[in-house]
Amino acid sequence: MKIDSLLIEKANKAIIDSGIVNEKEGQYDKVYKGYVSSFGASIAQAGLIPTIIFYEAASDQAKDRPKVVKALVQLLDEKYRVDSLAKHLLSQRAEMGKEDFEREEKLLLKKVTEAMVAIKLALRLYKEKKQKGTENGEG
Repeated sequence: MKIDSLLIEKANKAIIDSGIVNEKEGQYDKVYKGYVSSFGASIAQAGLIPTIIFYEAASDQAKDRPKVVKALVQLLDEKYRVDSLAKHLLSQRAEMGKEDFEREEKLLLKKVTEAMVAIKLALRLYKEKKQKGTENGEG
């Protein structure tokens, strides 16, 4: 899959706007690398809507996980720029017929995949924030 450089530029803006990257420091927390990397595997295992539901839901252990969906939504078509992508998709599913929704979901999945690859590439423009108490940033 070839990713357009314009999409990477938009992804760069999205990871800054969403708070994944601290632009002043030029760094991001290591946890985001894991979130972005596991997003695709989660889609393959659980499906698009369950993955988005999981990532939109903040928890005590993963309070920053929704920032990934916030960045993703910035890269999608205007109609997907909503407060809750999962709720939007579920309401679309209810409004459309099964075949229409499956066709729409297939197109969205392609766009999501491209957007997540662009986000992963844009993240590589920055340094991983070193963990406190370690010299080399590990651990």
